Amino acid sequence: MATRAAAGVCFRGHLVAVIATYSLALSLTVVCIVGRTIRPWVLGGLSMLAGFGVAAFYLIPAWWEQRWVQIAHAASTTFDPEKNFLFTRVNDPEFIQFNWKISAVALALMLFTGVGIALSFRQRRPRKVWWTLALLSFACVVLMLPPSAWLWRHLPELRFLQFPWRWLLVLSFAFAFFGAAAGNLKRRVIWWAILITTICATAITISGDTSWSSDDVSSVVEDIRAARGYDGIEGFAPLTANVDELDDELPFVGESLSAGSHHVEIDFRRTPDRRVGLFVSVMSIVGLLISAGFMLRSKGMPPDRKASATSGCNRLTAARRDS
Repeated sequence: MATRAAAGVCFRGHLVAVIATYSLALSLTVVCIVGRTIRPWVLGGLSMLAGFGVAAFYLIPAWWEQRWVQIAHAASTTFDPEKNFLFTRVNDPEFIQFNWKISAVALALMLFTGVGIALSFRQRRPRKVWWTLALLSFACVVLMLPPSAWLWRHLPELRFLQFPWRWLLVLSFAFAFFGAAAGNLKRRVIWWAILITTICATAITISGDTSWSSDDVSSVVEDIRAARGYDGIEGFAPLTANVDELDDELPFVGESLSAGSHHVEIDFRRTPDRRVGLFVSVMSIVGLLISAGFMLRSKGMPPDRKASATSGCNRLTAARRDS
């Protein structure tokens, strides 16, 4: 299950993969502490590695080819996580307006999640799940606030999330759990009434206050058909290009060209990093299939045969000790 989840989140995109990887690592740590065993870390860690191995044909090229572009610009200027904490004060009215909207939603989500945790504290069932989601909620709240700036600067790949409020994805899951857990109490009618009213009011408010920029689907399609391309992203500008000198209205395909007529050819080739990634993925899938085969064979083995095989292994071990 964990293997499929690790591979699946990688295919959904690097942002989801980063969030899921850190969330799973924290969840396994909490389960180990609550259960007083490292077994979840061992099994979970192996499953995560297997999942990453299956997705290696995508992960290895994505990691290796970062050196071809100016990837640091993907988390700079307005995309810098330290400028996107809740209730930011960046000198940009439109940016602040959006940030404060999402901050209000985050604050409400934190409030109701905290109330749900407090109301369900006595029950705490199931115990491991309760503690895991409670600490995961706390981590999400911390990562959306300015005191976590040090973590955003030093934890691997975390800064490429760009917007700390993206951790609302995980907090929303915890909110659903604790909201349902608190709904099993005596005064659940009042709790559900407040919860449903707040959710509906928030949804109506957000849906009635949306706006589209000029970069919608129709304008992008029109630009591509007219051979004008589309706006580039600074983080994917060529490594040797000067971002300040490139035209914002042109796609970042290569170096800036001088005025005049040019003939440009772009070839898509299978680079060594793609070959290595594909090889690792194939070997990981083969390894998982072999492991699954042994597990199915073990489950299908009759009990008496299992007992004889176990006793045979014990006798062999004892013989080796005596020798």
